[in-house]
Amino acid sequence: MNVPELAYALNDAAKHYAIGKLQEIRKELHGMARLPGRSIFADGSIKDDWACHWGGRTELQFNIGIEDDGMRHGVAFSLEPSQALPTIEPLIPKIARFNEFVTTQISKLAGYEMWHWEKSGYRSENGPPKPISADLVNPGNFIFLGKIQVPDSIDVEAILKDFDHLLELYLFVEDTDSVIPETPLIVGHQKTVEWKFKSGHTPYARSQTANYTERTLDVGLRHNWLQTQIHNALCVEYGEPFVGTEQRSLSNGEIDFVIEKDELRIFAELKTSARVITCVRDALGQLLEYAYFGMHKAPSELWVIGTAKCTPAEISYLDHLRKRLGIQLFYRRFDEDLGILENAV
Repeated sequence: MNVPELAYALNDAAKHYAIGKLQEIRKELHGMARLPGRSIFADGSIKDDWACHWGGRTELQFNIGIEDDGMRHGVAFSLEPSQALPTIEPLIPKIARFNEFVTTQISKLAGYEMWHWEKSGYRSENGPPKPISADLVNPGNFIFLGKIQVPDSIDVEAILKDFDHLLELYLFVEDTDSVIPETPLIVGHQKTVEWKFKSGHTPYARSQTANYTERTLDVGLRHNWLQTQIHNALCVEYGEPFVGTEQRSLSNGEIDFVIEKDELRIFAELKTSARVITCVRDALGQLLEYAYFGMHKAPSELWVIGTAKCTPAEISYLDHLRKRLGIQLFYRRFDEDLGILENAV
C-alpha cells in the first residue's frame, strides 16, 4: 500500500472514529464560516511519499509517510515555508504548547517515538517523546511523533486508533484556550485521596540496543538505559513485585521509581548530572510535589539516584536538608560498572 492508497483507505474507514470528524473540529476551533472539507486527507495534501491532513500546513498535522523501514503515522510540525505558511512564526507558540503537553502528560504518549529531519537532509535516530528544543525550530526542519508499520502489513484500524488517541494532543496544541486538567482534589484542609502503587517496568527498546557512545551522549537514551539497570538492582534488593517505574503521581507527574513493601514507601528520581548537588537540585522540586500534592500517605523516604560520587561537602548538605526540612531525603549512587546501588547517604 503506497501513501495515496493509505490516505484514501484512512478516509474511507475514518467515519467509525473520532478522527473522522477532524474537519468539523477544525471548523469549530478556528471559527470557519464553512466546513473546510469532509475527509482527513484531500487531494491537495496527498503526495507520493507523504500526506498531511487538509489544512495541516499551519497546524500540528496528522501525517503519514514513507520511511526507510516502513510507513510512519502520527503528528508532525512541518517547518518548511510555503504559500500557506510563509514564515514558521505561527507554529512557534504551538510548539510551546506541544512541549507543555509532552512535559506534563508524557504517560499518554507511551508507545510513540519521536524523530526529526533537518533541512540539510540529516535524520535523527528514533527516541522517546520529549520537548522540542529551540535549536530544532528552524525553517526546513520536520519534527515527527508517531509509530512505524512494516510496509507489507499496514493496519488501517491501528492507525485510526492512534489518530484518535493523538487528538487530545492536537486539540491542546491548536486550542489556545484549553488547559491541561488538574487533578480533581484540593490540598490542605480538604480531604485528599489515596495514591495506588503499581509494580512493573517497561524498558524503552531503543535504549537497550543503543551502543555505549549513543547512551553516553544522548541524555534521553542514557536516562532510559539507566532506569532499566536500576530497576533490576532494586528488584534484587526489594523483590520485583514491590518495585515500579514511571508511576503517575496525583499531580499528573511521572515518578521514576516507587518502592512499596509493607509499611515502606519510597519515591525516587533518577538524575544524570556529573555532580550530586546538581542532581539534588533538579530532583528535589519533583520529589516534593510527588510526595505531598494531595497525598493521604506521604512516602517514608525520598531518594535522588545518580551515578555521580558524593563528596563530603555534599553528604553534609544532605544531612543539613534532612534536619532543616524534616524530610527523609537521601542520595543513592548507582555504580554502572558493578550494576549495584550503593548505600544511601
